[in-house]
Amino acid sequence: MASKQKLILSSIVCGVGLTFFMTVIALAGGSRAWACTFAWQACLVQIVIHTPDNPIHEGSPIDLLGFAIGVLLGVPIYSLLSYFLLLSWQKQSAKIN
Repeated sequence: MASKQKLILSSIVCGVGLTFFMTVIALAGGSRAWACTFAWQACLVQIVIHTPDNPIHEGSPIDLLGFAIGVLLGVPIYSLLSYFLLLSWQKQSAKIN
């Protein structure tokens, strides 16, 4: 059971780290295309949460809120992906040993 908890904790740490570094890279690019490549989940949330009467909604408070929610959504997404990758890696190393 301790191994399972360690795996879950490791995947959460990986999720937070990946989200942080991908967001830093996204914001360092200086363009929307660059940001949407590395913070893709934030751009997806911005598509759903936007100001409907304003076609140019970049920089509005709602747009920034959507981006922030999307960035936070990256933690569970990357944690889940990390969990399955670490689990697969753990199973592969158990087969070898």
